[in-house]
Amino acid sequence: MTVYRLLALDLDGTLLDAQGRVPPAHRDAVRQAMARGLEVVIATGRSWHEMVDIYQDLGLTTPAITLTGCQVVDARGRVLWEQRMDPAAAERLAAWAEAGGYSLVAVLDSGDVVATCQAPDFGPWEHWNPFTRVVGTLGPLLRRRPPLLMAVYGRSACAAAAPLARDLPHTQAALWAPSAAEHVLCLWHREADKGRALAAFCQSRGYRPEEVIAMGDSVIDIPMLTWAGVGVAMPGAEPEVRAAATLRLEGPDPWPVRTALRRLGVLPAAADGEVGGPAGVGS
Repeated sequence: MTVYRLLALDLDGTLLDAQGRVPPAHRDAVRQAMARGLEVVIATGRSWHEMVDIYQDLGLTTPAITLTGCQVVDARGRVLWEQRMDPAAAERLAAWAEAGGYSLVAVLDSGDVVATCQAPDFGPWEHWNPFTRVVGTLGPLLRRRPPLLMAVYGRSACAAAAPLARDLPHTQAALWAPSAAEHVLCLWHREADKGRALAAFCQSRGYRPEEVIAMGDSVIDIPMLTWAGVGVAMPGAEPEVRAAATLRLEGPDPWPVRTALRRLGVLPAAADGEVGGPAGVGS
């Protein structure tokens, strides 16, 4: 029987519910896993400032993988490692956005986020941008230091940016578009991802891939799901994510993280009559 030593968890769409909170069942599952000897690492697209309350609520002390793997921080938010965008790519993208009047956000650091303007066709701006300052022109700020990550907001802007994104040096891009009012095209360095960051952390701890469980739901989670011995796709995961995973959960399931940990033998099986995911190991 495999002895798992590390659990890597995505936040949005995985550990968190639709309201962006940790359900009590997931909080208890994480704490039980830790009590059974597993280290728990958060691997998220959020910055440290956007996830620190969740991190502290779970009682974690391990480093956190943030901004899709562009930055790794310790338990106090101090940067242990980071990979910033190619300077030429960032400046070219900023010039494009400013010339076309498009909404472009640049993450200069955790809690230090600037934008050209708000997107008229993007609904939940405040929810997505709690720390963002609209400054109009990004060029002078980018010349001081390249950003960790940039994001184009709005359906029309994302469509216009797609050809440019494919041509930027040392840059990868991922579109997140759950609804017509929520289109975000994220861009960051090609050599930064959750999988590389997770592999580096595990090497420092002496963990082998087969001792690691990783859970996620979006394309930015694929590198860590394929690196880990067990990659778990959430019930609502995108098709590409489900194809890459070794364990594919089925829905509806209000607490998929707990379900997966039970199926993998990390936690005891559910009691008779207890609410949870469907029976079976999944496909």
